[in-house]
Amino acid sequence: MITVPAHPKLYDRFQAFYHQNQGGWPLLWRRRKVWHAQAMGRLGLIMPVRVPLFTGQSMEVRTNECVSRALIAFGYAEPTITALMLHVLTAGQCFVDVGTHFGYEALLASKLVGSTGKVLAFEPHPKTAQVAKRNLTPYPQAELHQMALSSSSGSSYLQELGDAQSAFASLVKTPKNEQSIEIKTMTLDEALKSTSLSIHLLKIDVEGHERCVLEGAKETISKDLPIIVLESDMPKDGKSSKRTFELADCLNKYGYAPYSFNFDGDFRIGELDSFPIEHPNVLFLCGHHHDIIIKK
Repeated sequence: MITVPAHPKLYDRFQAFYHQNQGGWPLLWRRRKVWHAQAMGRLGLIMPVRVPLFTGQSMEVRTNECVSRALIAFGYAEPTITALMLHVLTAGQCFVDVGTHFGYEALLASKLVGSTGKVLAFEPHPKTAQVAKRNLTPYPQAELHQMALSSSSGSSYLQELGDAQSAFASLVKTPKNEQSIEIKTMTLDEALKSTSLSIHLLKIDVEGHERCVLEGAKETISKDLPIIVLESDMPKDGKSSKRTFELADCLNKYGYAPYSFNFDGDFRIGELDSFPIEHPNVLFLCGHHHDIIIKK
């Protein structure tokens, strides 16, 4: 399956960044503006810094934080999801980012969908959400909601892992220790109830809580049939995990099938486990998506 990018010039720039990021002097010189941030990270210091992205945008991150390290070093994170977004998001569309962290994908989407589009980002941790809010403030088409999406509306508890591991905070039913904080929960269906938005791309990365988010998004998925990206587990020996097939079962009733997708300088989509990947994300497509992004 071969795909055609919706933003060819920006995709070419992304490819150029990726190839430069294999090391050497070109990478070192291009990232000279963040040498100070890299130095702080090597010293184990966690400090706020603003870094340039491959899109020409900039965002606030934290030195020595796992996702931020990639953004500081390369100007992007999660290259496979980045490549997918460059292929499928166009002006005027709606992107929903569940588990936005500091807002990298939401920031990218804000550029891709433009002023006529919409970006809804959800992040439950108060400190993390404030960083994401500052990053998205320049974009009126983007909304940051400080809450967790789940199977029901109410409250739950979120692990407090500290700044360095903030991307891995997950929901727990009861507080295990003083390192858990109470947070607001809502279903995606409830969050979208008062809007007429039609979602084109839905990304869910919530550290094992993905099935609960899907459970609370039944009406939205049935109505919009968006392209869906879910975090699962890293493939073992080239094979998808049990959790991947459990997620597939959740979406099968809507007509979705799981696909492998990858970016290693070129973007590709194929049948599940048809080629090796080095990330935990799974792409879910239903029939009409093939006309949108897949050219046989």
